[in-house]
Amino acid sequence: MIYIRCQEKSKKNFTKSKTKTTKSPYNYTNIIMDSIFNIKNYEKVEFNVKDIMKRKNIARNKLSVLTGATDNVINRYYNNTITRLDLDVLARICFVLDCNISDIIEYKK
Repeated sequence: MIYIRCQEKSKKNFTKSKTKTTKSPYNYTNIIMDSIFNIKNYEKVEFNVKDIMKRKNIARNKLSVLTGATDNVINRYYNNTITRLDLDVLARICFVLDCNISDIIEYKK
């Protein structure tokens, strides 16, 4: 017969360490109040991919194939609904459309 010896794991009492919270000597309220997040009218960045594609006579499907980007991504650039930029995709769009980034992106005040 083989006997297996079992040991109970000892239970340790864990206590929460008490830490003191100290207030910062700096007043960040004024800094936050002056930040960009409180400015409501900072206008909009627009993409002119649609206009450039019409001038170059390139369809969205063709641009999607030539850049290797998905149709959804190209549609977002085309309809000016893009929210996050992928610099690699933007560089490929510029290469295919033979234009500069400044031709595509415009900040409107």
